[in-house]
This record gives sequence, C-alpha cells and structure tokens, in this order.
Amino acid sequence: MADILAGSVINTASATGTSPSTATVDTISNTVTVVLHNLPPEISCPTPILTSTSDTSCDILISGGLIATFDDPNGIGQITTLTWTMTGATDATSPATGINNITSHTFNLGVTTVTYFVTDALGLSDECSFTVTVEDNTDPTAVCRNIDVLLDLNTGQPL
Repeated sequence: MADILAGSVINTASATGTSPSTATVDTISNTVTVVLHNLPPEISCPTPILTSTSDTSCDILISGGLIATFDDPNGIGQITTLTWTMTGATDATSPATGINNITSHTFNLGVTTVTYFVTDALGLSDECSFTVTVEDNTDPTAVCRNIDVLLDLNTGQPL
C-alpha cells in the first residue's frame, strides 16, 4: 500500500535453484518500476433545493437531500477528507478534517450556495456545488383592533 500511495510500484524478481542441466542458477532480474497515474477523487452534489420558510420564522430546517456522494476511482479507498462551506443567505463551514456530509441544517431566507470538497491521500481533490433557495410564501397575518383617537377640533392635533 505504501508504494501505491507513493505513486509507483517497484518489482524485482530473483531465482535460485538448479537448471535442467544441473547447473546452479542464482540470478536477479532487472528492477521494473511502474508509475501509477492516480486519478483524483470524484464527487457529485445533490440537485438544487427550493423550499419555503416555516410558518413561524424566516428560516427552515432541512433534514434530507443535502448529502454529497463521492468515490475514489483508483479503487483503493483513500478518501481522507470531505468538507463543505455555505455562502450567501446562510454562512457556515464544516470541520477541516474528517468526512463531513450534511445530514440536516437550518437555512435562512434567500439563496445559499453549498460547496463540497473531497481530497484523497495523495492530495488530489474535487469539488461540487448546489444551491438551497428558501422563499417566504407565508401570507402575513393582519392583527387589527379598534382604537379611538381624540383630536382637537381646531388644531387637528391629538388630545
């Protein structure tokens, strides 16, 4: 595994024994170095999200559809970090280390761009982004009450 992470594999073969003519054989082959072409990890973001605020506030808790999918195309499973940032109506950042997929988050009214970053053990990376748009579709509620205002008949000023 260390050779793969270093980006190459070195192979040297040796043979010892007796040939068909009973001569002693003791030989080492040429060293063969295979340079690996490590591909960067791949990441896919969710589709854009369009939702409404809650009935009682100007934000909404979203508990689904936020998870990115990622893969190591080299097949060696060396993803070391998955991080994210949010900019726009909601500003937030994941921890800088570890695998940090968003399972739920409260988003403010407006448009937020979520950007995911994935990195492998060799430092190669990929990123993707999607938007979360929160609209206020809740009709306002008018609170009316009867009030009396007494005015001076000559000046029109309140009494």
